[in-house]
Amino acid sequence: MTERSERRLGRAAWSWLSAPGSGTRGIRSFAEGRFYGVLFLYLVAFLVFAKDPFFHQNGVFVYQQGIVTLILGGLLAAALNWEMCIFGKPVGANLFLHVIQVFPLTLLVARLTARPTVVPPPTSLMGKGLKIAKELVNGIMGDVVITIPPWLVDVFTNWKICLFLALLLFFLCLRHLPMKLGAVICLFLVPLATVIQDGGVGHLLVGIALLGVGMTLQFCRYDRILYYENVFHRLQRAPLPDAKFGDVALRVMVQLENEGRLSEGNLLGIVRSEYGTAAALPSTELKAKCGEVLQKLVYEYGLAVLRGDVDGLFLKADPMLSHHDSLLTSVAVFPRAVLALLTAAVWVLLPVDVIPDAIPFLGMLDDVAVTIFSGLVLKNSLDSHVLQRQ
Repeated sequence: MTERSERRLGRAAWSWLSAPGSGTRGIRSFAEGRFYGVLFLYLVAFLVFAKDPFFHQNGVFVYQQGIVTLILGGLLAAALNWEMCIFGKPVGANLFLHVIQVFPLTLLVARLTARPTVVPPPTSLMGKGLKIAKELVNGIMGDVVITIPPWLVDVFTNWKICLFLALLLFFLCLRHLPMKLGAVICLFLVPLATVIQDGGVGHLLVGIALLGVGMTLQFCRYDRILYYENVFHRLQRAPLPDAKFGDVALRVMVQLENEGRLSEGNLLGIVRSEYGTAAALPSTELKAKCGEVLQKLVYEYGLAVLRGDVDGLFLKADPMLSHHDSLLTSVAVFPRAVLALLTAAVWVLLPVDVIPDAIPFLGMLDDVAVTIFSGLVLKNSLDSHVLQRQ
């Protein structure tokens, strides 16, 4: 890359990089007043959740909700902060707040999901089924049952948590961020409505309000900024063919970020507007230049991928342009893949089902559904990690 081309590309890239970040909030450093405000809100939210009578016995805080809810809180915080990157870049002051955010989130998850399952009376059909299943397990497994870890027993004794975990793992693997966040919020609204119906939710609502205000102040779509940063870095992989190619590439990537796809006709229009300013290009030469730009964007710089449908060929941005390649991202992805396998195995072994197994065909639907969901979670998690390493 020549010095002139590098300066031109640098000026153009800086204009695109500064545009998506100009309207964001977020935390920039430890010296910023907003950092201490968000830290105060997270800590107060944690204390308010901890003061909830739900967690107290004889005036003493006692956490008896099991390790599954701790895993749920950690997974949710890791996904929001280190995979979706919606609370700023995971470094410095932001990373510190990401870690602090885990504590109020964990107590919130515990308060909403760790509700003891109502044990059916032994005279009912389900109660008799549970009794028979317990006798079978004790007869087959013998003393092995005693060695089962307590956290795994939590899953068996409360199938609601297992179902909530399976749905959360599935929703976190959705492709589009708005859809992913909307699904997670809706998932939490169901147990929240149940808890509110039971009453005694003053501490819960105040804690949610404080946590929500803190998240609003820290909110920063770093994934958008990261997208343009990765575009700029990939354009430095090889020398630019000419001075105008950098402008063409940036215009293409901006449209891909805004629209999600770029048709052949739109690409031809961008190439014409940039290369045809000095003099009109012949049609054959314009198409040749368009093909050259396409080849470099897809194969040489790895900025886009070529796709096709009934409407013809089109470009899509490389999905890994919005991913932060770090150990923290792996922390958010790999536990989810492992838990997907465990959830599927545990759910199949559960003696309690949403639909009793005694019902022909329908009795297997819940097991099949959770298994399929867990398989999709595993596939999407592994695909994301493989793409990230390429």
